[in-house]
Amino acid sequence: MTRKDRGDTKYSLFMRWMLANAFGVALVVVAWKTGWIRDVIAMDAIYVSRGIVVYFLIAMINCAWKILETSRELNVAQDYVLQMRMGNKNACSTIEKKDFRVSHHLSEVRGLSADGRREMGDIFAGDLAGNLNSAGYSLARLGALGSIGMLFGIGVALKVFEVPLTDPSQAITVFNKIPAGLRIAVYPALIAGIAAYWLDYPFEILDDGTRKLVLWIKKAAVYHAEQQSV
Repeated sequence: MTRKDRGDTKYSLFMRWMLANAFGVALVVVAWKTGWIRDVIAMDAIYVSRGIVVYFLIAMINCAWKILETSRELNVAQDYVLQMRMGNKNACSTIEKKDFRVSHHLSEVRGLSADGRREMGDIFAGDLAGNLNSAGYSLARLGALGSIGMLFGIGVALKVFEVPLTDPSQAITVFNKIPAGLRIAVYPALIAGIAAYWLDYPFEILDDGTRKLVLWIKKAAVYHAEQQSV
């Protein structure tokens, strides 16, 4: 079976997460060097901004762990189907005896009819996917971007920006021209918007991995049933 046939590479979900966060960390480094982060800390009188960052880090770590676990389970499910196609019953039997999601699902559908396997597959998919919904990610992005745009609009309305907003190179100058009182109000909302937008992509990776895992475990159940009927 080729990599294309398998539909994924080993731990590709986690590698996508690392790539996305490497870009985000690079932007954080730039923000630190420009002094923006130090300014945020100085203006964070009631620790709201720091609380948002802590919450973001906890959510990101939790998402990373789930992505890593989903990648591992996906690799096992793909390997099971590969071994079934190759007729390697010993390797399949070894996987079935271990503590994997595919193993638990195969034990549940063993001996069931095609309709029974299909129903159990739907139950499994619903249990695994939970409330993941791709449309929600798009709405979250729009909400995050809308919040950021709204804050810039408030700044323009209050005439705190005296540089051309069409010039991206003036972004840091724009922030530096915000009065201290306004920064206290603006920074927490701005950080929350950036954090929500940043966290959105890892959750989309998790959603994608979950859907692939469901697909491959259902494939494994079909091959397992065919093998049992021989």
